[in-house]
Amino acid sequence: MKNLKFSVPGQMLLMAKAHLSTAFLFLVLFLLTMSMAGKTRDIIFGICGIIGYFLSIYSAAGTAHNDDKKTISPLTPKPAKGLILPLILTIFSVICILLYKIAWTHGITESGSLELWAVPLNVIALFWVAPYQPLLGMAQGSLSLCGYLIVFLTPIVASGLGYFASFHNFDLNAKIHSLAYEKKKDKEEF
Repeated sequence: MKNLKFSVPGQMLLMAKAHLSTAFLFLVLFLLTMSMAGKTRDIIFGICGIIGYFLSIYSAAGTAHNDDKKTISPLTPKPAKGLILPLILTIFSVICILLYKIAWTHGITESGSLELWAVPLNVIALFWVAPYQPLLGMAQGSLSLCGYLIVFLTPIVASGLGYFASFHNFDLNAKIHSLAYEKKKDKEEF
């Protein structure tokens, strides 16, 4: 069986794995902080979520490039490849947003709540956008324009930048680690 990490579909699944793990983490965090009411909490949570999500996809794209550079890989690194790796994320995002719209368009009762069949569709959509949900302006089947841009452009930009940076031997994690190590080393000298 062909090793998936050395294939484009396998690397797309790597992007999906990064998305799902980040979505799960931020869904749990969102549920834990739900009792803290306020717009400020939503903004802080949304900004932290989008930064965490961006870094997760960025890192996964850098890993995909590093796998492409290996001599056993049949793939050749190309700077623009990072833009196609989140294709599966974009497709699932479209599906989840459509499910969300269907749930709120056709699954609403007279009292304004969702029918039983529409609840799972709503939950799937909310899970998919959990890292940045407070920034989307999601309300009863609609998203703000900013929400659409965040959902569809964030994975493409993060993956493109991550792959491109790795293509040019820029390792963000190593830079952050060296800054942290230098500060710690400087403090020990005093």
